[in-house]
Amino acid sequence: MMKVFIIGGTNFMGPHVVNILNERGHEVLVFHRGNHNIDLKNGVEELLGNREELEKYREQIKAFNPDVVLDMICMFERNVEQLEKALEGIVKRLVLISSADVYRAFEVINKVTEGPIQPMPLKEDSELRTQRYPFKGKMDNDFANEYDKIPVEEKAMGSDKFDTTILRLPMVYGANDPNRRFMSYIHRMNDNRPHLVLDERLANARYSMSFSKNVAHAIVMAIENQDMAGHTLNISDNDTVPVLEWVKRIAKLMEWDGNIVVAKPGEFQDEIGMNTDQDLVIDSSLIREQFNYKEVILLNEGLRETIVSELNHPPEEDLAKMFDYEKEDEVVALSKK
Repeated sequence: MMKVFIIGGTNFMGPHVVNILNERGHEVLVFHRGNHNIDLKNGVEELLGNREELEKYREQIKAFNPDVVLDMICMFERNVEQLEKALEGIVKRLVLISSADVYRAFEVINKVTEGPIQPMPLKEDSELRTQRYPFKGKMDNDFANEYDKIPVEEKAMGSDKFDTTILRLPMVYGANDPNRRFMSYIHRMNDNRPHLVLDERLANARYSMSFSKNVAHAIVMAIENQDMAGHTLNISDNDTVPVLEWVKRIAKLMEWDGNIVVAKPGEFQDEIGMNTDQDLVIDSSLIREQFNYKEVILLNEGLRETIVSELNHPPEEDLAKMFDYEKEDEVVALSKK
């Protein structure tokens, strides 16, 4: 049995991590701001506060006496410094959640640089971004100006205060996905649209994904396995398929019998906003071969759970306007001429 101190962990993947740890008999202390309620089961405690002021809670954390800390919201380099000041001498093992956005392919996809197209799949030693702060200038807020997982990883792995495991996550889907990756497909199908139009550039793009509960399982593996300390590991499904295939999978599970129409560039959308010539295919063979990771939830089960969650939270906007049904109908009509 272990004592696990979690920073964040109240939204999307976090509750799954807490539940798994609790089911396995570990004691858990969740440090969060109080914006989301957590299920305070036997063996799960909470400590409310701001992670920017983590050092103020040193005595409470010390009293809990954790064996490992999981930081799910370490977004800025200074967050690692906060960990060092607050936790030095209290806990040595650190599991830090990172992202595949550290790879150079990410900046090519987002047109931060002109290229060249990066080779796939991405392994842990693949080239990292040449440009720091990937969202700077794209959004006008402090988060965008300061967010970068590369210096976070470097500082955490280089710290003599911790034995660090870094997990690089792919695009993650599941119930309560804050990015709602499949929203436009699910709600159009549920609205009994006779057709669904996809831009050809997006339809053929391939991006690695994982179901939230499978990612949570990988995170718990890293918490429980001391041998994973010192490693940076990719997490991803092995099955990276084009976006079109994801839409077909959703259609099958929803028993939607409409037509998927793939439109030529410019017919449905003028600009995609991404360089869809660049795939993002993540190689997760290291964690599979060295630490025996495998998915615990089958693809259809995870996708079905995602669909149900999305349908339970429909958009408030008018779907016809939100998804531009008029434009879709025009594209389909022209394709039949």
